[in-house]
Amino acid sequence: MCNKLGQQDLELLPLPKGWTTGIRHAVLNILGIVRIALLTGREFLIQEGDAPHARIYRLETELAMVREELRIKDARMNRIDPHRRPQYTPIERMAILELRAIRGWNKAETARRFFVTDATIREWLQRADDDSLVRTRTPVNRFPEIIRYAIQRVKLFCPTLGKAKIAGKLARAGIHIGPTTVQRILNEEPAQEPEPSSDDEGTVCRIVSKYPSHTWNADLTTVPISGGFWTAWIPNAIWQRWPVCWWALNVIDHFSRRSMRFAVFKCRPTSEEVTTALDSIMVAEK
Repeated sequence: MCNKLGQQDLELLPLPKGWTTGIRHAVLNILGIVRIALLTGREFLIQEGDAPHARIYRLETELAMVREELRIKDARMNRIDPHRRPQYTPIERMAILELRAIRGWNKAETARRFFVTDATIREWLQRADDDSLVRTRTPVNRFPEIIRYAIQRVKLFCPTLGKAKIAGKLARAGIHIGPTTVQRILNEEPAQEPEPSSDDEGTVCRIVSKYPSHTWNADLTTVPISGGFWTAWIPNAIWQRWPVCWWALNVIDHFSRRSMRFAVFKCRPTSEEVTTALDSIMVAEK
């Protein structure tokens, strides 16, 4: 009759020798296998016609990974002394204020999430119109380059016209611009003309295309839809096929640069599949 092992007996059992040698690589391999299992399960749901649930599961997994990524970055930033942390650029400050507006955070919550003080957020809000402190990526009130060019050309051909007269002429064309802005543009240096290209092209091979549909360019590329292709084990890459990625065939007209059509494949297409897709594109473009 066998006696049952107690908790004390289990604690006395020795662990295998050198069991911790490859434990970290084992964890990475396990996570890589789990990722492949998730992709396979998502593929099964889509094939069964349950695409909405497959999308929900993918978004939930993506959200969990993004939260973990932000937690790691926040922990690193939190270990740095507040006075030694890098300052946010004016563009990043504006992005923080925009995120605060859309999320409805108060100043304390905004400061906590971005590792600044409440006084800093308050100062940003008070000086939101100060370009030296807070600004957008591109000036929202900047006029197109064509207006700058037109004002400088008008002044070149009609030097007697003043800034008010030029602003009045532009207003008749539907361009509302103030005299002070006209004066500022006039004070700017004219845009530099592009340097002429050299006529000596050497022996570069050129593609000749004299009219639309004379010459087409075709290219095959992979479009990842579930992150990258890397795994923890050799050859350190998983298969390049659906549901990891799509294979896309793009066909562009060399003369007009117009996208003719495209074809999508679940795995790397064979030469017969590519020629069949090209034949269907040519038939559709006739």
